[in-house]
Amino acid sequence: MRTLEFDDPERLGRVELMRAKGTGLPPEWDERFPTLPAQRERRLRMSASSTYLIGAEGSELVKIGHARNPQRRLAGLQTGQPAQLTLLWSQVGDYERALHRKFAAYRVRGEWFDLTPLGSPVEIVRAAVAAMSATPGVTDSAT
Repeated sequence: MRTLEFDDPERLGRVELMRAKGTGLPPEWDERFPTLPAQRERRLRMSASSTYLIGAEGSELVKIGHARNPQRRLAGLQTGQPAQLTLLWSQVGDYERALHRKFAAYRVRGEWFDLTPLGSPVEIVRAAVAAMSATPGVTDSAT
């Protein structure tokens, strides 16, 4: 087994990213890699991809997607959309593909879903992501 050292920035960066995404680390890694300085950890969280839920004014539809910066993604989507869009929810981590699979029966078109038959879209997605976070290996890193 290779020992991971602090002087290996590539591996240390992966450990930092795993912490920021909340994917959990093996217990022995916590001993080898103590908590990072707050500033560096915050910067890493900002660079990690987030899953988001966007709603359109006057519509029951929500968009499930992921981006490094959900606010910037919202602004980009708003440009081509006559209805006012709102960022309803976001969380660090890429759960997009898993959520698309889970809610496939409620897909209207592309990444837009009507989750209202299940209840509040925000609460439904929040609960689904919480369940996925508790199950190792459920997040998708590539979409």
